[in-house]
Amino acid sequence: MQVLEAKDEMKLSAQVVNARFIKPIDEEMLHSICKSGNPILVYEEQSNMGSLYPQILKFMAKFNYKNQIHEMSITDKVVEHGNYRDMLKELEMDKKSIINKIKGMLS
Repeated sequence: MQVLEAKDEMKLSAQVVNARFIKPIDEEMLHSICKSGNPILVYEEQSNMGSLYPQILKFMAKFNYKNQIHEMSITDKVVEHGNYRDMLKELEMDKKSIINKIKGMLS
């Protein structure tokens, strides 16, 4: 998993959550994450239309959380078939892109 590789390479003590299911959203987990005040990166290897990211934004607005939040997902476009890692690189969702995104969030 690209995110875990990036986390390990950067030697971050970040929490990585595998949100296998979008609905029902795990509000208890989200409260725990948001109460930390830490920045949040939502990484989804899928279209960002109706994905986890907007659900988290809605949750944060409902409970007035102000965490910095960023997303990495596939915009609403057709993705050509090909080698998995090559496709992630082209979509700027590979390990290097994740590291760059996190560095930007932390600066």
